[in-house]
Amino acid sequence: MQTWRPDTCGCYIEEIYEAGSIKGGGQILTKCVVHATVPDAELYDTLLAENRIKNRVFRFLCGLDGVDLKLSKMDPSGAVTLKDGVEYFWTFSGSGKGRQLAISVSGVTLTTTQKTAIKNFIDAQFGAGKLSLV
Repeated sequence: MQTWRPDTCGCYIEEIYEAGSIKGGGQILTKCVVHATVPDAELYDTLLAENRIKNRVFRFLCGLDGVDLKLSKMDPSGAVTLKDGVEYFWTFSGSGKGRQLAISVSGVTLTTTQKTAIKNFIDAQFGAGKLSLV
C-alpha cells in the first residue's frame, strides 16, 4: 500500500499493491470538494481517469501516440518532452465524475489541423465532451 495525491485535485487516497502492481484504490484519506458527490467505491477510478486523460494529451503533444505534431524533442536522458518554449497547461472544470479537461499550449500557435487531431484522439480514447481546447 502507498498513498496517492493526484495532481488534478485535492483528494488523498491509498493505492493497494499486489505482487508489485497496483490492484486498485484503498481507503479514502481525504475527498476534495469537487469529488464530494462521487461514491467512495468509484473515487479511485474517477481520479485515475482524470489523470489518464491529462497525461494522454501530453503524450499526444509529444508525438508519442502516432501523430507527430512537431512540438517535441528528445532531452539528454533520451526522454521525449516538449520543445523549449512550448508549454502545456491544463485545468479541470465541473465537479463529480463529469469533469472536463481544458488545455492550452503556449509558445506555439496550434493549427486547426493540430487542434482537430488532439480533439479526435481524446474523443476516440475517452469519449466526446471530455476535452476543450482554449
